[in-house]
Formats: sequence, structure tokens, C-alpha cells
Amino acid sequence: MIVIGIDPGKKGGLVVLEDGNFVDCLNMPLVSKGKSKTPSQLELLDRKEKYKKYKDWYSSAELDIDRIADFIDCASPDAIVVERLGFRGKQTGLATMADNYALLYQAIGQAGELYRPIRVDAKTWAKAYPTSKGDRKAYCHELGWMKITNEGLTDAALIAHWWATKDKSDV
Repeated sequence: MIVIGIDPGKKGGLVVLEDGNFVDCLNMPLVSKGKSKTPSQLELLDRKEKYKKYKDWYSSAELDIDRIADFIDCASPDAIVVERLGFRGKQTGLATMADNYALLYQAIGQAGELYRPIRVDAKTWAKAYPTSKGDRKAYCHELGWMKITNEGLTDAALIAHWWATKDKSDV
């Protein structure tokens, strides 16, 4: 079974697992002012340079639906599992998060198949894994998934793993 796990935030990612084994990953691709980048490309710059050069770019960035759709289409998944948009109290970026979530669903629809994403609350999948971010990343590395390098990819990988190993008799 091929499963794609998706952490839908701007710093999120997409991870493909096949029969529980790592296949591929993509940091959430972003596009702003016609230029596409991923958060990991921005992380290569030093903090001051990034702030000066990309502050406006990043604040106006949206998910790059074409790159997301291509990634999904190439994987031909049996399931796409997306972390449900959650509200954690007072958040100023809630409208942007909702817009990006809608763009993500547009990309899934554009992927060419009749994919119906499975939505899961963060607290549902997360209770099966270590609680700290560092421990989650270490868990991924214990599974041999060395390309998992940041929190967005870690969460996406564990979302896919949770679905792949979950008892689906109650679905």
C-alpha cells in the first residue's frame, strides 16, 4: 500500500511510504511572486539575510499546487492522509492557514485521480508516537528514514506511518 502523509502548513511536507517503507519526501513547496521555493531552500540562508531578502516573499507565499499535484501524481498513492486544520486558541494566521488548506485540496484534486483525502486530527495520530519533536525525528531515523530532516517532514512521515499501521476495521 502506498500512503502519502501531509503536514499542510507552510513549513510542512509530504512523505510517501510504501508498505511502511520510506520512498520519497517533499518539503512543502511555496510560490510567491511567480517564484517557487521550499522552506529548506530558505533555511540555507543565514537568518539576517533571509529576513531582509525573503520577508515579503514568505509572508505572501502560498502552496505551490502544481508541484504538489505532480508529486502526488508520480506517487500514485492508495491513500492520502492530511492532518486536519486545527485551531489552537488565538491565532492571527488562521485565514492564511485556511487558504493554504484549500489550495492543498485543490492540488490533490488536480493530481489526476479521484483521490479522497483522509483527514486526521493531530492529537489522534500523535498519541502513537513520542511527544517531543526531537524524539519524533529520532524515531524516524530509527526506522531508517534519514531524509526526514525537519519537523514538517517528520510529522508528514508519522501521519503516513500511523495510517499504514492503523487497524482499519473501524474506518
